[in-house]
Amino acid sequence: MTNYEKVIEDIHQHVDESMLKTDLAIALFDESTKEEEVKQLFKMYYTKELIDLTLLKECVSFFVRQNQSMVYNDELCKRACQLHNDIPKEIEEYTFYLVVSTNGYERLLGRQLWDKLGIGETEMNILSYSEDLQCRFAISIVQDFVSPKKRLPQLLCLFNSSYPTVRQILINVLSLYTLNYFGLVKREFESRQLEDSDELLMFKEFIISCNNRFNLYRECVELHSEYSMPAVFEICNREASNYMREQAEKVERLGEPSFMDFVTKVHLGRGGGWRKDDGTVHPLQHIQFSVEVPMMISSMTPLESREYSQMFFQDWTKIENKDEK
Repeated sequence: MTNYEKVIEDIHQHVDESMLKTDLAIALFDESTKEEEVKQLFKMYYTKELIDLTLLKECVSFFVRQNQSMVYNDELCKRACQLHNDIPKEIEEYTFYLVVSTNGYERLLGRQLWDKLGIGETEMNILSYSEDLQCRFAISIVQDFVSPKKRLPQLLCLFNSSYPTVRQILINVLSLYTLNYFGLVKREFESRQLEDSDELLMFKEFIISCNNRFNLYRECVELHSEYSMPAVFEICNREASNYMREQAEKVERLGEPSFMDFVTKVHLGRGGGWRKDDGTVHPLQHIQFSVEVPMMISSMTPLESREYSQMFFQDWTKIENKDEK
């Protein structure tokens, strides 16, 4: 009998909760427990409820040591979100320490949790932490260049840090982030009351410089792809359209469910509307959404893209030791 099967047997026999939790921990930390079995233990009601914050932390540490944290990120995040309903402050503090961890896989998990829990909008006092942790937070939270709306609120608070080193690191990491999300960073920055400092003045000047640069770009049509490379621009648009059409045809051919299955098909008439059987004409409805995409990621060379990905998982302890030599 495997340790996973022992847990299942415990559930069927209604054993004492403490014994079930002990067997659950053994099964989770057993290297022979299969991936689908571990995920099942995180899903089943009788077992997931026994994964408290202490056991969750142990799971994270174990999976990181086994290089399996990426496999179970969704399960770990989901359980942390469930615990957040009961112990929000404890989970938020743990998330912060994951974000500033020296281990890249823990930092990745921490940023995912940060976004899912919306910690950027909470009352967490980022300035209450030490200088070292504030510096690590500034570097880590923007390391993957995503979710600016969820990262900026707490990040911009570091302009009020009492440590000059933190403020200097902040403007360094925020500069590249700004080039990727200029409009959003500019609005967030200008909407906040921040304490005067040399670093704040430097960043204000940087914002003005970027604003002038983007205004010049908009005025210079020679820099627009559809003007400077019309043939290439047309080919890209055509290929994108062909790909979307091929995917739609593939779904229809294979009989797979798609979004179009939920849409009623109508015949369009002139004027951009559609007519019901009784002759009533209705205007077309539309759905739109927006998502922030880092401007510079798509322009990376293959080598830059590889270095960018490797940067996520750097072990900061090894970097520190290398600098000390």
